[in-house]
Amino acid sequence: MMPRTTASIRYKFNEIRFLERKSGFTLIEMLVALVILAVASVAIYGRAGQSVSQLYSLEQRTIANWIAQDHITKLRIGRRNTTEPIAAGTEREEVYAASRLWDLRVETTETDHPWMHRVEVYVAPVTEAGVADPVHTSTAFIGRY
Repeated sequence: MMPRTTASIRYKFNEIRFLERKSGFTLIEMLVALVILAVASVAIYGRAGQSVSQLYSLEQRTIANWIAQDHITKLRIGRRNTTEPIAAGTEREEVYAASRLWDLRVETTETDHPWMHRVEVYVAPVTEAGVADPVHTSTAFIGRY
């Protein structure tokens, strides 16, 4: 058997300490990883909430556009049975579409030409608090015939 020297014992001790250090993560490394994960999670959660809000707004505007275009088409079809011009003024009605109640405000004004009228259709959702601001406005020009 070979006698052990101080250098060989020190080398063996350093080798064991090096192996022990590589066997896992330190507490600081774990805390840094958790902080990075928490920051990323908060950012992703915020974007997801923003996306849901944008999707709801887009859905409302799309449905309101359909309602407005549908009403303008009904006005144009109704013109086929009469030669009298559309009466100028404001009309309001409530429409049930897409499982929701909508307020439809139609403003008809005369133009320079006696046979042509400008029709503006405002569509707003009806909430528990009342009628909200319009989410869509469509403008059309409807003639005598």
